[in-house]
Amino acid sequence: MILIILSELGRLSLIAATSLLLSHGVSRQRIPSRAIMNGIAMGTYKHASSLCFTALSILTLGFLLNDYGLRTVWLNSHTELPMMFKMTNVLGSPQGSWLLWTTLTTSAAYHAMRQAKKDDINLDGTILTATLAIFCLYGLFLANPFTRLIPIAPDNGVDLNPLLQDPAFLIHPPCLYLGTSALLIPYTLVMSLRMNHASKHETIVLRIKQWSLWSWGWLTLGITLGSWWAYRELGWGGWWFWDPVENAALMPWLAVTALIHACMHRSVNIYWLSITASLTYITNLLGILITRSGILVSVHSFAIDTHKGFLLLLLIIGMTGYSMWHQRHIWTTNTTKGHTNQGLVRQHHILLAMTIVIAVGTMYPLIAQSLTQSKMVVGSGYYEQALMPFNLLLIWSLHRQHRQIIYSQSFAIATGLITTFCIHTIAAASWQVSQIPHLAVLTLLLGSFYMQIISYIVTRKQKTMHIAHGLLLLLGIAISCNMHYEKIGINDVTKDQEIKMGPLGVSLGSTSVQQGPNYVAEVIPVVIRSKEHTIATQPEIRYYANRAMIKSVTAIKSLWIGDVYTSIMKNKDTSITARIYFKPLQWLFWILGCALGIVGLSNALRINTRHDQRIDTT
Repeated sequence: MILIILSELGRLSLIAATSLLLSHGVSRQRIPSRAIMNGIAMGTYKHASSLCFTALSILTLGFLLNDYGLRTVWLNSHTELPMMFKMTNVLGSPQGSWLLWTTLTTSAAYHAMRQAKKDDINLDGTILTATLAIFCLYGLFLANPFTRLIPIAPDNGVDLNPLLQDPAFLIHPPCLYLGTSALLIPYTLVMSLRMNHASKHETIVLRIKQWSLWSWGWLTLGITLGSWWAYRELGWGGWWFWDPVENAALMPWLAVTALIHACMHRSVNIYWLSITASLTYITNLLGILITRSGILVSVHSFAIDTHKGFLLLLLIIGMTGYSMWHQRHIWTTNTTKGHTNQGLVRQHHILLAMTIVIAVGTMYPLIAQSLTQSKMVVGSGYYEQALMPFNLLLIWSLHRQHRQIIYSQSFAIATGLITTFCIHTIAAASWQVSQIPHLAVLTLLLGSFYMQIISYIVTRKQKTMHIAHGLLLLLGIAISCNMHYEKIGINDVTKDQEIKMGPLGVSLGSTSVQQGPNYVAEVIPVVIRSKEHTIATQPEIRYYANRAMIKSVTAIKSLWIGDVYTSIMKNKDTSITARIYFKPLQWLFWILGCALGIVGLSNALRINTRHDQRIDTT
């Protein structure tokens, strides 16, 4: 009975938050004073976020107390599920994750409105309130986490998907939700430009940059941790598969990167700023559509429900229409005097073009299926070939951005060429004509990286920008080396047999069985021998009886030069298929990605602190 009362309290909290936003949206036009209206809006968002947080806490409590009368808990939990996954299990269900995302979005709206009041700027509360109300209505009617199983609650749950029972699951989704939920604020701020005097535009652009950096930092962390999860869990030896849901996170990341560059111009073009902010939020909604509706095949998709997809598509169409209407009232103008940095303009346009290329590749299968009634998949080849020219242009733009430093470009390219020669001599067994494109790209990456170091030392200006560009180029160098110098071996191995995979000898150790909290693991050691070294790894095959699923758990041995990655699969006979990879500099991916995210977040917080101090002194 107590559990039923708690769940109904959660439902009532969600209803109250929705009603509060709807009533505020209806009554906005009747309030004569804009100052009073903004104050009421700030209170509305504050109480709505508190009510959503109350509902989220009650749902979490339902998971902890094993309330299997709640359909969401029943589908995603079990009595044997480890406590750390029960505490964060709201992330594993489409209903719970939507409630978390709505809570974060309403909280971001409250903080943005509070900043607007402090900055004495008018915020477009109509679009903000309408969007939040739609999110709450969606959660109340189409993704309600408090739907109960009637008449009798089951004794136990179905269990959480084994692929989600991983430490990365605890931190990867919250980072993405923190990033995507904050993207509503830059979009709202851009829509508010026409409501404010030109003297306030500089402050609004600064706030757009701050919120964009905040979102960019969390998205960077989320994408990095998501690729770490895929690398460890899926057992394919890769970390990025151009999956539709991966693209759903990458598109807003590229768009918000372009938005940050648009805000950094000495002479801000309001027209392009508006287009970029609109594209950023529309791609964000497009990612939600892909993830929530399951209209495209993906290992990440939460559900397959065409009705939910149709409603989300209507929301995207509505946002697109509102943005186009808003463009009619925006003209090309500058917020400050000065010359535009052409390097930033080029980078902005290149990033927008890359976003559109990925959007076309992601949505093309859906469009083709609706026209031809035949299913198709856009593979990695399209993305790699279509994006390569833009990648090269972006790297060259970063290299040319500091051409005012005399002789530095030639020195950086020469140093990059020498470094490339050394890396290839150590990593590759031979020199071939087919390797020339890779070596040219690696030289350009290294040259641009050295150029960032030189510019940082010489100019001592825009240090954060140089650090971010340097980390991104270093990440590109690690990716290039990883792709072209990795070694792969796949073969069948039986017990008491050693097979050859190139220069390596591979054999199996003695199998052991271990009992986990909600699974049984069969540990099959794989011993890899070379002339100088012996590496023992312990991949597992886990059997989840509650879900009736089998999961292969990879074994990763991290060395300073890269990872030795082992994955196994049992065949119908007694043999084991062993997949062994050597992944150069793989560990560097996660370090650089997290460092980039931290740089973005720290810069956003620094902008907020400096601006608040300036307001306090005036």
